[in-house]
Amino acid sequence: MMIGAAWAIIVFAAMPTTVRVPAPQPEVLREFLPLEVREVHNVGLMHRKSNHLMLAGIMFIGGCILAGAGALSSGKHNRQRQHHTRRRHSRAHQSEGSSGGPSSYSYRELVQMNEKAENKQAP
Repeated sequence: MMIGAAWAIIVFAAMPTTVRVPAPQPEVLREFLPLEVREVHNVGLMHRKSNHLMLAGIMFIGGCILAGAGALSSGKHNRQRQHHTRRRHSRAHQSEGSSGGPSSYSYRELVQMNEKAENKQAP
């Protein structure tokens, strides 16, 4: 994605589309006046520049699609891993009892468990 964007910027800014050619002068004036040069647009160079810009755009869009798909995939993978980790820790905590070792519960879960324990103890 970044390569495509950088390539587009470089091609757009640095690739010339004009060429310098001598201007037509009458035969009589060629001996006395310096050769006049003008710039004209070259269709071949413009076509090459547009090809490079299209390819850079395709690379940029492809990179965006791959990055988005990777983010969605890793998010789904992380959610599945968290779900399985919570199930495993809750089973381990139930089997160890309340005197078990350190837990990996979130702060919210610990607060809720503490509130439940206090409600059970209060008459």
